[in-house]
Amino acid sequence: MGFSSGDEIHILVLLLAATLANATPDQQQTMLGENLYSLVEQLEQDVDAKVTGMILEKDLIELSLNDNLVS
Repeated sequence: MGFSSGDEIHILVLLLAATLANATPDQQQTMLGENLYSLVEQLEQDVDAKVTGMILEKDLIELSLNDNLVS
């Protein structure tokens, strides 16, 4: 019995999540950016860097807002 592509993706996501949990915020940003870039590049090659940056910026702003609401 082998792995399906869905199983492989699930395993990769779990590995990324574990790696992110043990990384510094700067390392997390870099890892997320690298992974997002490769996904966005498959969909929008002309604006891949811009879209990736926008996603990362949005996430950081939302995280900052949520942290301020909690504290």
